[in-house]
Amino acid sequence: MKVDRKSVELEAFPDETQELQEMLPSWRGQSAGCAGLYFHPHTEHDGGKQAMLVTIRATQLDDPLSLVATIAHELGHVILLGGGLLHHKTPDHEPMTDLLTVFLGLGIFSANSSERFKQYQDDRRQGWSMERLGYLPQEVFGYALGICPRKVRS
Repeated sequence: MKVDRKSVELEAFPDETQELQEMLPSWRGQSAGCAGLYFHPHTEHDGGKQAMLVTIRATQLDDPLSLVATIAHELGHVILLGGGLLHHKTPDHEPMTDLLTVFLGLGIFSANSSERFKQYQDDRRQGWSMERLGYLPQEVFGYALGICPRKVRS
């Protein structure tokens, strides 16, 4: 995505529901919590030299597909918001950031993470989950992937 590594700090934050899910025999819940966050601590006092911060929910580290999609989305914020191309109050800046992942060649991760069905079974429990990630439905990702020209690398 050609983001200057020196301009971004990366951190993980704990998932507040993970411990409950592991302790309880049954879990039902809807989480609208974020998978990642972007912070731009740009102030007049630092001359704009302080690094932007991208944080990722710690449970993303166990799921490479969602991890790549989340990091791509958050780095999209670095490009669009941190680069001054969009303002954080722009009403559709989140879907636009998802579309940027397609344009920059990482949209397949975003598309495949947008809706996921998972089944699990261990010694004590079995179950399923349905997860949504991102701001666009699969149909929009499919359309965007179909019309976005592939980047040719030399």
